[in-house]
Amino acid sequence: MYLNKNQISRLAEYAATNYEFSCSWRSTYDSVRREIYTEYGFRPRSSLVKLVIRHAQVIWEGYRMAAQKAARE
Repeated sequence: MYLNKNQISRLAEYAATNYEFSCSWRSTYDSVRREIYTEYGFRPRSSLVKLVIRHAQVIWEGYRMAAQKAARE
């Protein structure tokens, strides 16, 4: 089963928020895996979950950079 770009983006936002509270990418990986199963009804391959996590890490890095910039101003 495949997800489109919008679904992956939504899951990446979910993962970034999850990471904010758990501070663990491993825990976030498990949460994303469960979310895909619950929301879309299939057990995702590891590569799909890793893709979502990688997108979430990019989002998180953007948040981190914005916070650093705001702290310098």
